Amino acid sequence: MYGRGPKHNGLRIFTDYRFTLERVRGLKNQAGIEGGTKAAISLLATAATKAITTKKAKEMLAELETAQDDKANGFGQLKTKSAKDWKKIIGALKTQRKSAIKALIIVRP
Repeated sequence: MYGRGPKHNGLRIFTDYRFTLERVRGLKNQAGIEGGTKAAISLLATAATKAITTKKAKEMLAELETAQDDKANGFGQLKTKSAKDWKKIIGALKTQRKSAIKALIIVRP
């Protein structure tokens, strides 16, 4: 169920990838700004990790494959600006290996 998941220190951890994917869509306007693309890729990798963990990798993969052709939604721009990282994320979703994209996730203190 959306937003339900294990608790950590009394707080509910969002395990649904769609919440994080919406944050990527929110960053689409920042993709042209230095650092915006890196943050968007990090969020996309985080969403992919959540999708793999919750066994929804195929669902997210299908959503990304339809969205990547639309240049207006930000995913098309992200795919062209960060083609190498985009391919890593798509590959990780196909093989369901979180370790392949762990390096793309920016860990904030």
